[in-house]
Amino acid sequence: MTVVEVVVVGEWLYADVQTRRVVILRANYDFWYEIAKADGSLEPGEQPSLNADGFQYYLLYDKWPEGGRFWPDGSALTERDAKKAAEKGAPVAGPMVGFVTPPRLMTIDQAAEELQASRNTVYRLISSGALKAVDVAATGRTTRTRILTRDLDAFIESRTRRVVSG
Repeated sequence: MTVVEVVVVGEWLYADVQTRRVVILRANYDFWYEIAKADGSLEPGEQPSLNADGFQYYLLYDKWPEGGRFWPDGSALTERDAKKAAEKGAPVAGPMVGFVTPPRLMTIDQAAEELQASRNTVYRLISSGALKAVDVAATGRTTRTRILTRDLDAFIESRTRRVVSG
């Protein structure tokens, strides 16, 4: 079954003057592979390019997928790489100021994959207060720990080493 879902809708803000709408989709198939397959132009041994979870992320600028159909402006294997690729699609020269997106919750496993660490490491970071987390529970249900993507991004940024020259 083909799965296409919208994971981020937002706007890039360039040079504090111009915005550009960006939609990032996640699909369980390689769009370009399927086009080549339909055209009969696959290279011998060519395989779909999907991440370990069987997905690829697609960028759409200034448009919306109609009825699940779309023609991507770019692609990446992770959501983070898709956001970086969107930055390169700047319509004007100048620094990218920010990407406006609604908060998104990640599971412990997803956070561990992003950090290339174990689940235990993520739980230790939460317990120590280094990484913020949200406990989600419905009445009478088991509590689930989730992490906002912006909190994971902030954690990564706080731990990023910078080389200072001079």
